[in-house]
Amino acid sequence: MDVAKTGHILRMIISNINNAISEKVEPYGIKGGQFEYFLFIYQNEGINQNQLAKIKNVGKASVTKAVRILEENNFVYRNVDENDKRNYKLYASKEGKKYINSMLEQRKEMEQVIFESFSENEKNTLVNLLSRMLKNTEKLL
Repeated sequence: MDVAKTGHILRMIISNINNAISEKVEPYGIKGGQFEYFLFIYQNEGINQNQLAKIKNVGKASVTKAVRILEENNFVYRNVDENDKRNYKLYASKEGKKYINSMLEQRKEMEQVIFESFSENEKNTLVNLLSRMLKNTEKLL
């Protein structure tokens, strides 16, 4: 098995998806990376920036930058966490919520293209295999 080829394929898939997402959300004034954060905040309102960094496995600075851009474009707002004044809880704004249905529909359309000709069984198998691979890669850290 050529592990390098597998890595290359995975990077290309991710790159294609990220480029397509960026193209879809650009009219809203954000990029693909910010969309991912926005969607996660929308689905987990009240999450704080530290939790978000841990879940997404990124540095706090990356979350801060993405949240700042989302705030500047009126997609999210932050409130000081009453239990820990050093943290901010994140919420989707009214303005951001206006776009969510359109964005989710575009995401659904992209998923249909990505998984075209895949059976449900194949999709489940793929998720299981990638989950196992992810767990195995965590041993490397």
